[in-house]
Amino acid sequence: MGPLVVRSCTGVAALFFAAAASAGSAYVCHPDPSGTRTLRIAGEVGRYDMHGTRVRLIYDRDGVCRRVAWNVLGGHSVASARCQRAPDPSRAASSGSTFVSLHAGSDDAPDRLVVVSGRRTRSWPLPERAYHVDVQGGSAIFSTVRNGLYALDLKSGRAAIVGLVRRRDTPQLGRAGFVFRDNLDKDREDDGTTLMKFVPRRHLDKALARVGRPLRLGGLIADIAMDGSRVALAVRRWQHGCDAVVFWNITWRYSVPITEEDERTCRWSRRGGSISAVSMAGLRAAWTMRVGQVEHLVSASSVDCFERVITTARLRRGERVVSHAGDGGLLAYAVARAGGGLLGRLNDRMRGETVATRGIVPVAVAADNNQLAVLDHGGEVQLLSSTGEVIRTLDVGPARAIALRAHRLIVLTDTATIDVFDSKSGVRIASWPVPSGVTPRLDVHFGVAVITHGSLLYAISIESGKRVLIARAASAIRAQIEAPGVAYAYNRAGKGVVKYVPFSKIERLLRTAKR
Repeated sequence: MGPLVVRSCTGVAALFFAAAASAGSAYVCHPDPSGTRTLRIAGEVGRYDMHGTRVRLIYDRDGVCRRVAWNVLGGHSVASARCQRAPDPSRAASSGSTFVSLHAGSDDAPDRLVVVSGRRTRSWPLPERAYHVDVQGGSAIFSTVRNGLYALDLKSGRAAIVGLVRRRDTPQLGRAGFVFRDNLDKDREDDGTTLMKFVPRRHLDKALARVGRPLRLGGLIADIAMDGSRVALAVRRWQHGCDAVVFWNITWRYSVPITEEDERTCRWSRRGGSISAVSMAGLRAAWTMRVGQVEHLVSASSVDCFERVITTARLRRGERVVSHAGDGGLLAYAVARAGGGLLGRLNDRMRGETVATRGIVPVAVAADNNQLAVLDHGGEVQLLSSTGEVIRTLDVGPARAIALRAHRLIVLTDTATIDVFDSKSGVRIASWPVPSGVTPRLDVHFGVAVITHGSLLYAISIESGKRVLIARAASAIRAQIEAPGVAYAYNRAGKGVVKYVPFSKIERLLRTAKR
């Protein structure tokens, strides 16, 4: 059984980003697993401890503190207690002979969970920045700075979201299940109450077993984009003859369209238009729709499915939407026009605004955090701030694609190499061979680049040049890499297929690969 596909935009944010969801839609779209137990506390819960199926907690309401003894199998009692400060999150935990600890990453390295069990030590990359961990048996749970609660399998490193937590929450994991301060109902986070939630252990195991299973769509996938654990898919003739953009959350096993039948993308596709390139940045996506001799750059978000036309290019005039890219809060686009080009971005109101004009026609644009890179036909790359200020200009030579990540600019050259530049100094620090004829697309994260060659998908370490084949498909592959790993898409028998390779597996394959 595939992941649940929600047919409407209502409550979409609850599926991925509860911070923007309404109270009702959050629980309709993401109901509690069977056997979940909840307890609404009329106060702010600080300290809590779980032993088996019993939870002891202290809460404060208007300076008066109470102790609650909660048996998650039924019933609770309340008594007076001394107020206690909430404990600091724990970056280490143990269970039997297993010890786990969180290790902070850097700008271009993930946080890691180091697992010591007997004489064996493992180190797993994490999909988000983490601040608290607990462990029991063969699994751990950890809280992240973006309020996610993840489970992680200690043997494989696979991670899946199992809930959303309050700020600085310290969830606990036991044989029976796990308990935490719930944050799915964002509207009630600051209303003076706390919702405690207990979820049976079997649901943690199910989430880890399901994460990364392929997604199959009833249309052809034209393009793929990725930001964090979210994937955007441009799908042709998905439903009712409509082209569509579908969001897929890998770690929470949800997919949802952000385009609707009464909006432009559907109407244009029914008139013979076709969707092509897609990009995404957080909640937002942008995609290119060609209708006759006109290209439209369209945008929408998973909170607001209203489609907006960002810019229009008329092919007969020599205009073209040549590229767009996103990362975090930045979604940028490049348009070719007669005699030059334009660089724009989506502002906070989902409107397009020009950040730079160029006398040279752009070839590609890349985005990372608050920086942009623009490649032109002459082999020059300009690094710019999100507001269009030129930071540095690099001469990279004839190039087919670029990617930007932290302090590295990565270039796929015309001479079958990946060249790595220090974006601060402009110095080329490495050049690694790649198969000739690779697709002119490139993506990089945490020191790993992904490229495709027809139906083959490769990962390359930009530090060592090691290259490994990580997937082979039935048709041409499109791929993106982010902290959770690589998402890639292809078409088979008239349908789209999306698959996922965890970052932990990519690291293992590169570690054992030969130069």
